Amino acid sequence: MDLESNMINCQICQYSVKSLYGLARHLTSRHNQDHKNYYDQYIKKENEGLCFICKKSTRFNSMTRGYSKYCCQLCVWKDPENIKNRTETFIIKYGQIHPNKNLDIKKKISFVSKKNWKIQYQKRIDIKSPFCARIGLYETQCLDFIQTNIGIEIERGKFIGGYFLDGYINQFNIALEFDEEHHYVNGNLNKKDIDRQNQLERLFNITFIRIDKREWEKNKMEVLNSVKEFIK
Repeated sequence: MDLESNMINCQICQYSVKSLYGLARHLTSRHNQDHKNYYDQYIKKENEGLCFICKKSTRFNSMTRGYSKYCCQLCVWKDPENIKNRTETFIIKYGQIHPNKNLDIKKKISFVSKKNWKIQYQKRIDIKSPFCARIGLYETQCLDFIQTNIGIEIERGKFIGGYFLDGYINQFNIALEFDEEHHYVNGNLNKKDIDRQNQLERLFNITFIRIDKREWEKNKMEVLNSVKEFIK
């Protein structure tokens, strides 16, 4: 970067731009250059691209945002600073370390669940869909395995906020979702599942742990250990 003019120079042709966004556009249009390769070679800082918690590789986002600080949601959860902030916020807002132990939150969950139940009930009648949780064989095996090894009951088909959860640990306000192939579109979690998770996180501060069927079949103990990290 040219400090005097506050401009950024392309390291390939020395063309000057005003921002990293402009540099990204320049690299694409003039050099057909991969942004990640350029970033790694000329911009990347020491230890950038390594998870702040576990030191695994993190995802490259863009020229302007660089690499993610964490490799996964679990590491976000485990960050001591995030734990401190989360605990302080919950105590100030709810008077409890876990929001679901607050009486007002319990009443809110009950009220919203009953309200959404009526809406979802009518929708399912209209489309002739069974109004019950759909439980798959692999999901049952996975949740049974986790429950046995953590020694805490996992409620199945828990109905909260108008939705059925695959598994729910009431003590920690944690939802376990077992994602099989039909939950993904082109390798990404489908929008319906994302919207549902965002809504429940926003309304009830539920922590979601998503378990990919492929990961479960590949390494059951790794899945179990990732769940244990949330219930320490």
